[in-house]
Amino acid sequence: MKSILFCLSFNITDNRPYAVRALTIAKIYRELGYQVIFICVDNTNSQRAFTQTEYCDFACYTIHFFKTRNPLKIFKTKRFVKQQFQEIMNNIQKNGTEIQSLIIPLMYDLIEKFGRSYAKKNKIPFIYTTTEWYLYHSFYGKFIWLKYLCAVYMRNIRAKRKNVIAISRFLANFYQTKKHCHVALLPSIVDEKDYSKKEINRQAKTSGKIRIMYAGYPGKKDVIHTFLRAILSLSEEERNKIAFYGYGFEEKDLASLGLSIEEIHQSKCIHICGQVSQQEVKNALNISDFSILIRQDTLNAKGGFSTKIVESMMAGVPIIGNLTGDMELYFNDENSVILSNPSLEECQKALKKVLMMSDSEMEEMKKAAHQTAIQSFDYHLYLETMRKFMEELK
Repeated sequence: MKSILFCLSFNITDNRPYAVRALTIAKIYRELGYQVIFICVDNTNSQRAFTQTEYCDFACYTIHFFKTRNPLKIFKTKRFVKQQFQEIMNNIQKNGTEIQSLIIPLMYDLIEKFGRSYAKKNKIPFIYTTTEWYLYHSFYGKFIWLKYLCAVYMRNIRAKRKNVIAISRFLANFYQTKKHCHVALLPSIVDEKDYSKKEINRQAKTSGKIRIMYAGYPGKKDVIHTFLRAILSLSEEERNKIAFYGYGFEEKDLASLGLSIEEIHQSKCIHICGQVSQQEVKNALNISDFSILIRQDTLNAKGGFSTKIVESMMAGVPIIGNLTGDMELYFNDENSVILSNPSLEECQKALKKVLMMSDSEMEEMKKAAHQTAIQSFDYHLYLETMRKFMEELK
């Protein structure tokens, strides 16, 4: 059987966006007749020998080490990871498995380094997965020198990759302009089977109020604080019809963005739930009426494609957000509440629209959101795209 080695700089079991995408890509390759083997990293535990397990019926090797910034320990950690990587490859070869190609996340880390070296040494085609464009102007202060390195990396080093799976048109177009680069465009995808009919919430206002949720970290990419200001600007009668739940951040994070914690408490409709597990986020999504994704129209937004909006739509929960990147291909007024820009005024208009919706209108929008997800984001739709991509590897 043809085999693919998938090297990850994170743990495949953590259920975060990168892991969800990696697992879904692996399912595509399995459908195409490949055996997929994961090499993962767990840098939350103490340094110890690699472990071998199975996850979703995929063989999975995990390298365990404790991430450090201590210059004296970095070299020791690098040597340990290299040794573990070599031992895993020896173990795979002992089992008679022949690797035909190797997949690496497009970011500079130890796994990319050792995976690329192994592929070059054994003349194996390697494929990079890329999911975002890094913003060099986000570095400042004592880290300002990093912005120049980032600019060089994005425009020059990154551009030399031969085989790339890109998540957006922006990234695909960037690599396709390089004559040597072979590109597959694969948007944010999930497995429809992971979203059973029982989990699809088509009923409006299951909690008696319009339940709106957001999971993430405000201020990094997402303009959630502007949306919260819009909620605070509503009348008391209007706020009593809404329940907002935020996951993955604390009240102090909102305070750092200029929001008044006292006003948030007085609103009685904004609930900040802090850090929770991915399963708790999924449970919250399944009882929500809308989810939020509002971003500035930056290169980072154009280059990426958020997994959480796909998961939301697949669960039958429409998005309240503005169209950045490839969102315009899939989102419209029938399946989402669209903002023309991430301003306070647009957020206020969106809330007014939601408040004016009847239960039947909301339920129709939920059905449309789920149908759009099935028709656009189920991984089975991209089997032929990936088959052709593999036939023309460089």
